[in-house]
Amino acid sequence: MWKECVNLINNKKDKTKEGLEQIVTIKSKVNLGLSNLLKIEFPNIKCLERPVYLPNNEPLNPDWVSGFIEGDGSFHIYIRPIKNNVTAVLSICLNIREKLLLIKIQDFFHGMGGVYISKSRSVVEWKVTKLSHLVTIASHFNSYPLMGLKSYNFFIWREILSLIETKAHLTSEGLDKIKYLNNELNKWD
Repeated sequence: MWKECVNLINNKKDKTKEGLEQIVTIKSKVNLGLSNLLKIEFPNIKCLERPVYLPNNEPLNPDWVSGFIEGDGSFHIYIRPIKNNVTAVLSICLNIREKLLLIKIQDFFHGMGGVYISKSRSVVEWKVTKLSHLVTIASHFNSYPLMGLKSYNFFIWREILSLIETKAHLTSEGLDKIKYLNNELNKWD
C-alpha cells in the first residue's frame, strides 16, 4: 500500500484531485486509517477495509523476530522505590488487527508473556514481565542480535536485568545503579 502511494507520488498523481483522492483512499486502510480531519477534508472518500492478517504455518525466522523487535519492541524498567521493587518489561504494542501476529511471536518464544487487548485504544500488546522468561528471551539476542540503535537500549536493559537477577536492587547501591542505568535507557531511539 505504501509502495502504491510512492508510485502515485513519483508519477505526480498527487498533483491532481483524483490522484490525491486515490492516495487518501489507500491511506484509509493503512495503520489507523484516516484521521477525523482527513475525513472532513475528503468527505467523498470511501474508507477501505484493511485486509485481515492471517498467519501461515511457517515458523518465524529468528532474524526476522529480532528485526521486528528492533522496529516495534520496547525495553522498559519500572521502579517502585518504596519496596525496592524493580520490574523489567519487554513489550510490543500494535494495532488490534495485528493480534494474530503477536500471538505468533509469543508462540515463537514458547508461550512466554501475555497478549493483552485494549479495546479503548484499539491496540494489542505482547508483554513479558516474568524474570526467567525475560532472561530466556534476552539470550535469543546473543545468537540473533539487534542491529540498530535499539541494541544500545537492549544492552542497558540487559545490564539492569542482570542486576535484578542477582538481587542487587535490594541494596541501596544496586538500586542507585539501576536508577542511573534506567535514566540512560531509551535515550537511543
